[in-house]
Amino acid sequence: MELAQKNHQLNSAERMAKIGYWHWNTASNELYWSDNLHAIYGHDKSKPLNFETYISYIHKDDRAAISTKLSNAIIAGDFPNSTYRIQLNDGSIKTIKSIGKIVRNLNGEVLEMSGTCQDITEAIRKETELIHKNQQLNLAEKMANLGSFQWQPKNEVFKWSDNLYIIYGFTPGEHIDLEKSLSKIHPEDLERVKQVTSELIDGIDHKQITYRIQKDKDTIKTLLVKGITAINENGHLEMTGTTQDITSLIKTEQELKEKNRLLSVSEEMAMMGSWKWNPGTGVSTWSDNLYQIYGIDLHTPITIELFLSRVHPNDVDKVNNHIAKILETRKSEKILTFRIIKGANSIRSLELIAEVIEDKHGNILELIGSTQDVTDKVKARKEIKEKNQLLSYAEEISNMGSWHWDLDRDILKWSDNLYKIYGLEVDTTINIEKFYSQIHPDDIAQVKALITKSINGDENIKLLSFRIIIDDGTIRSIESRAETKKNHLGKVVELVGTAQDITEKLKIEKDILEKNHMLNFAEELAMIGYWQLNVGNGSFIWSNNMYRIFGFEIGIDVNFDLILSHIHPDDKQILIHKKENTISTNSLEKFTQRILRQDGKIRFSEIIGKVIKDSYGKAIKVIGSCRDITDEILAQKKILETNKNLEESTVKLTAQNKQLAEFNQITSHNLRAPVSNLNALLKLYTKTQSEGKKIEIFEKFEIVIERLTETLNALVETITIKKNGVEIIPKLDFEQVLLKTKQTLAATLLETKAKITYDFSKAKNVDYNPIYLESIFLNLISNAIKYRSPDRVPQIFITSKKDNNRTVLEFKDNGLGIDLKNHGNKLFGLNQVFHKHPESKGIGLFITKAQVLAMGGSITAKSDVNIGSTFIITLN
Repeated sequence: MELAQKNHQLNSAERMAKIGYWHWNTASNELYWSDNLHAIYGHDKSKPLNFETYISYIHKDDRAAISTKLSNAIIAGDFPNSTYRIQLNDGSIKTIKSIGKIVRNLNGEVLEMSGTCQDITEAIRKETELIHKNQQLNLAEKMANLGSFQWQPKNEVFKWSDNLYIIYGFTPGEHIDLEKSLSKIHPEDLERVKQVTSELIDGIDHKQITYRIQKDKDTIKTLLVKGITAINENGHLEMTGTTQDITSLIKTEQELKEKNRLLSVSEEMAMMGSWKWNPGTGVSTWSDNLYQIYGIDLHTPITIELFLSRVHPNDVDKVNNHIAKILETRKSEKILTFRIIKGANSIRSLELIAEVIEDKHGNILELIGSTQDVTDKVKARKEIKEKNQLLSYAEEISNMGSWHWDLDRDILKWSDNLYKIYGLEVDTTINIEKFYSQIHPDDIAQVKALITKSINGDENIKLLSFRIIIDDGTIRSIESRAETKKNHLGKVVELVGTAQDITEKLKIEKDILEKNHMLNFAEELAMIGYWQLNVGNGSFIWSNNMYRIFGFEIGIDVNFDLILSHIHPDDKQILIHKKENTISTNSLEKFTQRILRQDGKIRFSEIIGKVIKDSYGKAIKVIGSCRDITDEILAQKKILETNKNLEESTVKLTAQNKQLAEFNQITSHNLRAPVSNLNALLKLYTKTQSEGKKIEIFEKFEIVIERLTETLNALVETITIKKNGVEIIPKLDFEQVLLKTKQTLAATLLETKAKITYDFSKAKNVDYNPIYLESIFLNLISNAIKYRSPDRVPQIFITSKKDNNRTVLEFKDNGLGIDLKNHGNKLFGLNQVFHKHPESKGIGLFITKAQVLAMGGSITAKSDVNIGSTFIITLN
């Protein structure tokens, strides 16, 4: 009963997993298939089954490869796990995954094979479908300028679609984290995005956010991000959503708004209204604007009588005849112009156009049309004529002309003044060849190339500069600006623009440039720079030599904050006060300031200036000069420094004697630990009987000796540095310093089984004297082990962090502790011992504090008797 139940469960499992089992006796060629394998292959259980039957089901394109694999495996090898297709009797094709094993006798001959087959057709189909869906999704994302993402803040896991990488300007697949994604956010939007991100992490819901990114130097994109937050199976917050580049959409919306606004204004300006009239019923329907044109209250029922009552008496017959002709001919080919009387005595001119709507039998259903108040149009035509005259005057004064080019017909239209600029008779026939014929030979190729690009759709071609030769041989310089017009297919059909004779302008600019060169030479020779401050907007104008004095790149934008950032810290408040006082008092007294250049050099400068006021006495500009007086100042200082040399030599010798005494203490104390460890390792080596243990101890010998050598070399190097007077403070990695300490104390750690735990994740390194830092680690860790509690394994906890831009180290142990109430004031004193220990000298904490204070830091301690001690070191 139980066996039957198990078989039933097995069959059910086979069907669910689409798996079937098989067994082949190679000697008898008897092949056994489970029921579900018969079902997978669609093979009738009552029909014979052998190896040839199995092979016959394999798809013809896969049969040879599978047969070869099986033949090779039978000769020598394991069963070849394979994926292949089979073709059922009904013609359907399935994909099968097969695994198995081969059983051989002692001679290596195959006795039997057995294994399983799984129908993975559906899995392959779904996998293919998923690939297609992903491809479709990628295409959809590209078409919609869309990207998708997943973010798990807890694990800092980011998953981006390829198109999202492209939107941000990253390479698809490169590593993304929060910092990198935020690096592209536009500076003005960054804090807002950070706040929303923080709120999302805190559980505050945001359905969407819009912000800008700086894709590259010249490209700003606007993005719309929508997403949802959820808790995943691990209990962590997960955010899923999409990011769409809506830059074009926003631009389109802005353009659409502008066009709708222009359309609304245009309709109002055009004073146009629409209407329809049913001649059979006499019912008329008017648009709101048509009521306004006629001066009739909105929604008043309109009859033919009311309409005619507003027509000027002298035009009533003309209107009636026009309507009668439309009804008779069923056509309206002409625009009717007539007058109406609006209000008490206002006469307006209108234009009316109509269209007849008929049924299928040719009967008139209604007349529809539009009416425009052309009173203002007539007035506008008059104004346009006057403005064209003014434009003509303006062109003549500015030596400018306008032009229009019809590309299809190759017709150029020029304003009168453009003809004059080119030295041609007004209304001379102009085409593109005529235009090209007057361009200077050296410029013709470039002009043709740029015009061709513009015609081909390059919208970046806005300005052309070239020379022309007029008939008398005179060469003139022309600057032409152009805009393209395209048809509904996007093809450029027209170019319109202006052309200006800039010959005199270029000559003046050349003269100014030459004078500026001469001024620059004079400035550079005298080490003087000239500057100008616009009080209103805070902008500066500098001469080239002013940039050189400050060590700036010539031409960069300069503001007060930039200047202040390169002023010596001790002089910044002076400059701020000078600026404020100058604007409030309208005067600037001469003063001296120090400039801190990017190369680290300090330059002394002398500033003088004058305030320019408006007619109300208010300061509008400050102009002045800046002279580099560094050489003068340095010459004065050199004289003073010579007088101080003897005093400095005395101070230096005193300091060196003090450093030598300090070096004596550090050397004797820092060498004690590695020497003690060598003695301890020697004892362990002598006592142990195990060769493997001896090898391990010997390796530690090498490490301790290597550390001892490094310490000696470092101490020698310290002597050299102090002698030469140039001390380099390197960046030290806390983990590396701890590793050296552990290697130095290898024997002590083995003997005491002390456990050291550390966390340097909040501050991984520090710029510090290496001898001092290694001495601090060695003293505090060796003390923690030396004064360990006999009741427990010594444990030492070391952490680092940042506090107000300073690095803080904390050493905590579970040792004997110190009675700070009785000994706190003597804790860091020389030769102060608080526990009985044969190696206690009372020097370690004294040296540690001296080293920390020498580097501008501090050290404090907390301790409880028989609980442990904590030392907190603030490194400068």
